[in-house]
Amino acid sequence: MQNITTATTTTLIEKEAQNGEVGKIRIMNNHSADSQVSVFITDSVEDYYYIKNLVIPTAAGFVVDGVYFDADIYSLKIQTHSGTTDIMVELRYTEWSG
Repeated sequence: MQNITTATTTTLIEKEAQNGEVGKIRIMNNHSADSQVSVFITDSVEDYYYIKNLVIPTAAGFVVDGVYFDADIYSLKIQTHSGTTDIMVELRYTEWSG
């Protein structure tokens, strides 16, 4: 699990670092205000979005399902657009309940 507290782009999986068969990404907003996020893969030239500029209400979460990509070519990133935020990101390589 990874906690993000500022507006930034965070690499979740580096290119050529590991398997690109994540399966699911759970994003939870623990901040007292709405947070805006984007999740994408990039080859450093082009970005391909799973979600773009999604607003997650306070105390809510969102699951990105079906996250499969070629990790030899792409890295997986999340971008937070809100100045101050408290986003928790969890990568799931297998099914979970809930």
